[in-house]
Amino acid sequence: GTEMDHRLKKGKFQRISRLLYLWSEWVQHIWNGIKTAKVNYCLGFVACLIVVIVIALLITIIENTPIVFLRLSELSNGEIDIEVEVASWSNSTCINHTMADEILRDRDPSFGYNAPRQQVDMLITPASKCNTPGLDPNDPRWKYPDLSQVCGNQYEFAGTLMLFDDDKEKRMNLGREWTLPR
Repeated sequence: GTEMDHRLKKGKFQRISRLLYLWSEWVQHIWNGIKTAKVNYCLGFVACLIVVIVIALLITIIENTPIVFLRLSELSNGEIDIEVEVASWSNSTCINHTMADEILRDRDPSFGYNAPRQQVDMLITPASKCNTPGLDPNDPRWKYPDLSQVCGNQYEFAGTLMLFDDDKEKRMNLGREWTLPR
């Protein structure tokens, strides 16, 4: 048994020794080639370096492109992924969000990240611009019904009233860029 082990160890040592010899010959041959053709070596090295850098840059760009498009979308449309509207054939003017929310949650709990929003275009007259007797300009309400009829149209502004569920939007992190008080 020991003679067999000795031959196996000798054979492994010879193979490792041969591999190291071939590797050192290969390195010496490469080094001689570099010394005789320095310009060719430098051009080849720089070309390989540029290819590696360009490929690494392209991989980084491709991996981050969805984030860039998401950010551009958020800048132009806000942080809203989808907007659901009533179909014209439904003979309805609004969606029952409570029912829609229940249906979505029954299908998948992750669909529960939604929040209703109602947008109404209207004409606004600030109470402070109306000097009509009986109206208190310090009233905390920002709009009186039919105030334009009472005060006239001289201070009437077109505006959009946006109604939303602040708790649901906070829960799904919508409006994270909003810096003003809610």
